[in-house]
Amino acid sequence: MGTKQVDTGPDKQLYYRLYDALSQKKEPGIGIGMPGLESFYLEPNYIHVVAAESGTGKSAFLLQASDHVARNYGPVLYLSLESTDLKLAARRLASTSKIALTRINKQNIQSDWEWEKIVQCCDELSTVPLRIVDFNRFYIENIVSYCESACIDNDIRLIVIDFLQLIYSRKKHSSRHLEISYIIQQFKMLAKELNVPVLYACQLSRKDYGNRPTKDRLKESGDIETHTDNIIFLWSRKQDREVVYPVECFLAKGKDQEPFDQWLEFNGNYQEFTEGIPPNEVMSRRPVGI
Repeated sequence: MGTKQVDTGPDKQLYYRLYDALSQKKEPGIGIGMPGLESFYLEPNYIHVVAAESGTGKSAFLLQASDHVARNYGPVLYLSLESTDLKLAARRLASTSKIALTRINKQNIQSDWEWEKIVQCCDELSTVPLRIVDFNRFYIENIVSYCESACIDNDIRLIVIDFLQLIYSRKKHSSRHLEISYIIQQFKMLAKELNVPVLYACQLSRKDYGNRPTKDRLKESGDIETHTDNIIFLWSRKQDREVVYPVECFLAKGKDQEPFDQWLEFNGNYQEFTEGIPPNEVMSRRPVGI
């Protein structure tokens, strides 16, 4: 039996495809809708991490970005390993209705106007193709299998996983460091196989807690930094974390991305990020006595 000939000649079709993509001026990926981050895109085949200390708002950031993608690009699959689907739905309701999350969680809704607003917002949110899954199988093998199945019959544009440190592997590894490395590689393979961006959350180590983070504060940082294409940090000063506070959002590692360093304002009542200003400017603009 003869061996099959492999064509090693010029790949003209590859460059025709590149020319078509350039001439159509398509967006390089999926925008996340955050103020000041208009140049940042989630590219298919890439994995992206949002890393922050506990209590900084990384889950709210992921949820807001997911909502924007679902409304503007198409279906989003959001796997939550921490919060329940009802808790995340309540966050989205607070953001959309502008009724404080604490009141929604305590079922403290009294006026007819608020009930009408809630009905209206629930109807609206039910039409947005954001699938929130209360995922209680914490093994990466289950996550990969679920995502593959979900993408068979649905045109999923983005996979979101919240968050990394709650994921384990059924395979035996000699250390947690190697296990994390394996999990990150599975994220990468999933993004490549399904041709979608994968966006995941990561908790920072408590080393230098409260200080502006660097990449060495990523837990098992070597593997996360090596295999993740884009690393976004969220940071706020510990003393500023009240109901409404400034959060710095910056790109610590970017593959084919323009660097950015943007101050946002996080409103805990509505679980919403809006355009913000640095903390020192916030203090200088406050009226005397407040």
